[in-house]
Amino acid sequence: MLPKKDGIDVCKTVRTNKNLVPILMLTAKNDEFDRVLGLELGADDYMTKPFSPREVVARVKAILRRSQFVKEVEEIDDDITIGSIRIRPDYFEVYKHNELLELTPKELNSCFI
Repeated sequence: MLPKKDGIDVCKTVRTNKNLVPILMLTAKNDEFDRVLGLELGADDYMTKPFSPREVVARVKAILRRSQFVKEVEEIDDDITIGSIRIRPDYFEVYKHNELLELTPKELNSCFI
């Protein structure tokens, strides 16, 4: 047990702050209600005592693999390139020959239609 707070409170605090750090709950609380609550509040995995150290390591590795996959997906380049024109939808920017074009909002919107 944690002093003054429990894992559920910690999980809530972490997720309320929009932190996407992986959370593995290791706990003595093994009721279905507690497991479901932990997962619904943002835990990536939930293990109850007794557990083997090998299983904990395997689950940590699985969580890290999933978080690495998400990171790689987020890094996919969404730029659109047509000849010498590059459109960056995430930044509302348009480049021609690698030079940023000064476009009006109406001109910029027409690039995203």
